[in-house]
Amino acid sequence: MLYKDHKNIKVDVNDNEITFKDIYNKDYFPIEYESQIKRANVLLIPIEKFKDYNSPVFPEGTQEFFEYIKEKSVGTKLVPDICISDNNYKELELHSSVINLCEIIVKQAVLSIITSMIGSYFYEKLKQTKDTIRGTVKITVECDGESKKIQFEGNIEDFERTVDSISNKFFDK
Repeated sequence: MLYKDHKNIKVDVNDNEITFKDIYNKDYFPIEYESQIKRANVLLIPIEKFKDYNSPVFPEGTQEFFEYIKEKSVGTKLVPDICISDNNYKELELHSSVINLCEIIVKQAVLSIITSMIGSYFYEKLKQTKDTIRGTVKITVECDGESKKIQFEGNIEDFERTVDSISNKFFDK
């Protein structure tokens, strides 16, 4: 289901086949960190292939974003992790004015927390510039073994409000 509004925000919500169990079976899944990663309810996952690059890669700024949510998750229900070994971690630098967050898979119970943290992260970015910043975010939400993917593309100051509205419609039971 595709949503657009007058602020040039594009949000797409679709059923998705990917679950946490599927991620655990990916070739890039670091077996050496298996017990730690399986405790996570928020996983940052790489792009498996990008153009001619055939290894897992993360968008520019992923490490900074990961450190931010780890720090902010202390004292919350959020248990974030990144699904790659330290030796295999690579960032793709596109030098774009768009903030492209890595794909995230979350348990439905912590969707509002991670949405708020992403909104705060974006707010910190906005404070550093006078310009409008656009962003792209892909969040797969798993609930009871099924999942939906939310894809947001738009001005980052609209992210939290937009995704909260969508999540209330699709995920609150």
